[in-house]
Amino acid sequence: MKKIIVIIAIVIIGILVISYQLFVNKRKLTSLKLVNNQSQISLEPKIIKQPMLRVTSFALHESKSVFIPYWSIATEAAQLKQYNKLYYFGVTTANLGINRRDTGYLNLKNFTKVVESTQESVLVLRMLDENDIHTVLDSENLQNKIIEDLIDLAQENQFQGIALDLEISTLFPKSIEEKIGQFGMQLFSLAKKAKLKTSLIVYGDTFYRKRPYNLVILTPQVDEVAVMAYDYHKSRGEPGPNFPFLGKVKYGYDFQTMVGNFVKVVPKDKLTIIFGMFGYEWSVDEQKKPIMPAKSLSLNEIKTKFLEKCEWKDCVIKRDELSGETEINYITSQLKDNFAYLYYHIVWFEDEQSVKIKNDWLKQQGIANVAFWAYGYY
Repeated sequence: MKKIIVIIAIVIIGILVISYQLFVNKRKLTSLKLVNNQSQISLEPKIIKQPMLRVTSFALHESKSVFIPYWSIATEAAQLKQYNKLYYFGVTTANLGINRRDTGYLNLKNFTKVVESTQESVLVLRMLDENDIHTVLDSENLQNKIIEDLIDLAQENQFQGIALDLEISTLFPKSIEEKIGQFGMQLFSLAKKAKLKTSLIVYGDTFYRKRPYNLVILTPQVDEVAVMAYDYHKSRGEPGPNFPFLGKVKYGYDFQTMVGNFVKVVPKDKLTIIFGMFGYEWSVDEQKKPIMPAKSLSLNEIKTKFLEKCEWKDCVIKRDELSGETEINYITSQLKDNFAYLYYHIVWFEDEQSVKIKNDWLKQQGIANVAFWAYGYY
């Protein structure tokens, strides 16, 4: 009897062991299938290299703005309805504060007449003369008076914001960057206390040419960093695109690289890209080297002079695939002392088509704010 009981116990234990083994094997198989499925699901995202953040255009709150220079003020508000924001360019400095004899100050009231209640208006402090800039930066008292005058003017004329456009292009010591930073911090701090929005306007080549703006400390103090995405090729330099969309290898820098530099320190919702609706005309030698500073031409002037009908000798108009911008080459001649002298000319410019290429790409990167320099140019 005992033997029977032992045999039965051994059989039962064997059955239990086999059942357990089958159960374990089944679990392993199931887990393996799950792992394989998960691997297949997650494999594609792992091997795809994601570009900069891409957002569909309908998800963006797009803003379109325009700079209105004091010499080209619209006569009717209807001409400006398409814009969300209007920058008045602007007022400038003098030895006792804001220059009240300057045409920019005298035309201020004309600007306010064309601003509609639905539009935001920004008063630009234009600081373009380097001697005046150094005078301001070296005097704390003058800085305080300029800031006080600017805020008073903005409030008296119902501006919602102020913008600092301080342009210095020559070589500078480190102390200049520190002084600009201190002046900017003081201006933006007091403007915010006065319930005004704040903007800093900077060169598009700020990083490439190491301009004296410390964006790490200034960006948190402003509501907007507006980047002048034009003038990469200077009037006193060699011919080239206003600001090439692509072509870093060929041109040394390009639009996409510029935006990539800025988004490292400026949040995308604070970033505004300004397109310059103009170009330059260079007089060059046979090697296409400039023989004198280039002449600035608005897009409207370029359309009239070249695009509608180019009457110049050997006039060639082509759009550059890399930059997205248009280049024009033509020749003029002059008879002097019975000799015919040939003069070579090169024109580069931004237009609506090159802007669209750049703006479409900006939207893909999640950058929705653009502005145009300047009203009356296009």
